[in-house]
Amino acid sequence: MTKVRKTNSIEEVLTDVMGKAGLGRARCVEITGRSVSYLLEASDPDKPQLLSAQDLIKLDLAHIGHDGTAPFYTAIGVMLARARAEIYVDAAAIQRATREVLKEDGEAHLALFAASQPGATDQELRDALRETTEAAVAATQAIETVRTALEKRHQLPP
Repeated sequence: MTKVRKTNSIEEVLTDVMGKAGLGRARCVEITGRSVSYLLEASDPDKPQLLSAQDLIKLDLAHIGHDGTAPFYTAIGVMLARARAEIYVDAAAIQRATREVLKEDGEAHLALFAASQPGATDQELRDALRETTEAAVAATQAIETVRTALEKRHQLPP
């Protein structure tokens, strides 16, 4: 039974490179100096064996000679792009939260200044209360956005 591997994973690429359309098992053994059993286990996501960066580079260089492509380089690029996209999503969310905090804080400062003046009206006091509350809500939302980004940062990419 064929084991399912994640698309664009090192394991999937190694399986393809060792296959008939790729370099083949014997050539991969020759290139890396690893045994067939090690390479087969390295292609299994449930096994602890891993290829070194040097192995990946050697295999990619041989594969470039085979068909002009560098499949490990491509797969790593896809993985990095996915991880970067996740980080960018967090950065964009923090940027939006920052913009909202700055807007609401500025409005709260102006309203508080007006409310602090001698002879401030009831409306100016109500405005200060409303704007300060909106600033506090924006700050609370920003705190949660940053907390979520921090928690996600320490999770390994898929």
